[in-house]
Amino acid sequence: TQPTGQTCIVSNGSGTANANVTNVAVNCTTNTYTIGGSISGLANGQSVVLQDNGGDNKTVSSNGAFTFATPINSGSAYAVTVSTQPTGQTCIVSNGSGTANANVTNVAVTCANNPPPQPTIASVTPIANGLVVAFNTNQAVAAVQPRVATPVTYTASCTSSNGGAAGSNTGPSSPITVSNLTAGKNYTCTVAASNSDGASTSPSSSVVTPQSPSPSPAPIPTLSEWAQFIMMLMMIGTVGWYTRRMFR
Repeated sequence: TQPTGQTCIVSNGSGTANANVTNVAVNCTTNTYTIGGSISGLANGQSVVLQDNGGDNKTVSSNGAFTFATPINSGSAYAVTVSTQPTGQTCIVSNGSGTANANVTNVAVTCANNPPPQPTIASVTPIANGLVVAFNTNQAVAAVQPRVATPVTYTASCTSSNGGAAGSNTGPSSPITVSNLTAGKNYTCTVAASNSDGASTSPSSSVVTPQSPSPSPAPIPTLSEWAQFIMMLMMIGTVGWYTRRMFR
């Protein structure tokens, strides 16, 4: 029976006893096991740096199986973490910790594209029953990602803290006008950026109040209406002339 975590080998262990036998040698060594698993979702041209127990760095540049270079002793703890994330992606480790009583092959590292960068609101301008939300899209951050990102859609959403009707609108760029809000009510707005990789939302804006609609201007008479007015004046003048003639 081997000792736990070790392997013992016997030398000079057989022969014929013609005297006391004193040269049987038993050499025991501690078992060591490798730590590894598989990675998936890593973008082409990208690499992720993994660590075991805060050291033994392992750079992985393709999807598939990986194994750390340094085995650990039987019964020792292992803890696999991500030391450096790939550009434009986030990798998450599953089954990353435990005790090595055999070769470990089930550590799973899953990588996924990051969502669009978080927008930041630059200004919110009141208009009649609405707000115009201007924002920075932070495309400079997205441009460093070495992959083809799907188009980003932006959604401006405005909610009231004192009973105004909520509203939202979607567009491909800044600014976005949110209509059908309640004049005179207090609103805060956010902007969400979304594509097939996910979504990220800006912090809330400061409080802004939509304006009341301007009163409608008096209508300008049409040419036909002006003609009818002149004809009416002419009729009044004609009746007045005949009336004066009758009473002379």
